[in-house]
Amino acid sequence: MLEPRTSAPATLSDFGKTRIGIHQVEYSIGPDIPVVHVFGRDVSGEAVRIDVTGFRPYFYAPAGQVEEKSLPSDVDVEPDTTYRSIQGEALRRLYTRRPGDVRDVRGRYQHYEADIPFATRFMIDCGLTGGMELSSDTGMVDYSEIAPADVKAPARTCIMDIECVDELGFPEPERDPIICITCWD
Repeated sequence: MLEPRTSAPATLSDFGKTRIGIHQVEYSIGPDIPVVHVFGRDVSGEAVRIDVTGFRPYFYAPAGQVEEKSLPSDVDVEPDTTYRSIQGEALRRLYTRRPGDVRDVRGRYQHYEADIPFATRFMIDCGLTGGMELSSDTGMVDYSEIAPADVKAPARTCIMDIECVDELGFPEPERDPIICITCWD
């Protein structure tokens, strides 16, 4: 049996917080908004799924283009904030409702960072690499409530071996039957 490993001893300030080692990040579209699903294990090794809400898809476009063209009704511009391109050009951040909308809207502008997959964008913006910490264990949190954390949660390994009749060389699924499937967990 695997022993739980933690990166640091728990302190009083850790009380009520959940620390998760991240294994997979995906998203789905909830009632017209994206919900990020973080799958991982807590420090005791239990499988955990956290649904994260509130994080919106976005990309950047030149400020001049944003001001001169009308925006689709489901696109918002971040108010009172200007970003700069690597060449120093003023940019505005445009938020869309769904990740797929970025692809649909970006063609109207010269765009920046419009090709970053939504789950990757979430991890980058939240500073998540291998783990995260949140103060709630309800299974659903707003993205502003999570923080990066160094978590060493035990992982599980499953090894599968499939044996086939291979009298004619490398097995072909159409030709060679499976004779044994072994799974070690």
